[in-house]
Amino acid sequence: NETGSDLTVDGTTLTVTNPLCAGIWVDHDIDFIDSVVTVNKTTQNYDGIVSNTGGTVTVDGGTLNVSNYHSAIHFGNTDDSQHAFVLEDGTVNLTSTDGYGITVEPYVASSEAEPEYRATFDINGGTLTGSVADALGIVSVVNTASVSATGEDVYTTD
Repeated sequence: NETGSDLTVDGTTLTVTNPLCAGIWVDHDIDFIDSVVTVNKTTQNYDGIVSNTGGTVTVDGGTLNVSNYHSAIHFGNTDDSQHAFVLEDGTVNLTSTDGYGITVEPYVASSEAEPEYRATFDINGGTLTGSVADALGIVSVVNTASVSATGEDVYTTD
């Protein structure tokens, strides 16, 4: 049982432009349902969308456009919880001029332990595109419907 705050954006249009901090920052789950959401951030502080503590970002219909200087979507806070990105339907466009499309902070249990990236990425429908400086940041993608990305490194595996 996870604790934290959740956010649901359902059937609406939401635009966030150059906030002082992250465009959208929630401690847990973020659901975008049949909405048009745009986060446009050109400043160098924080990420476009941040989900901490076992957070899942789900897109089910509509369009999510995140354009950011650093990571477009950022999971975790070096904690040991599980994170997820789920695309059921719709279009997700991630752009980063100096970072990642989706990044997951590693959890390190002890100074001797290897870092663990505790995240899943389920693309069950819709389209995910990325144009990023470093990498889309996706370690594994299951049920891939449509994934494309450009960047220095693109990590998309089935």
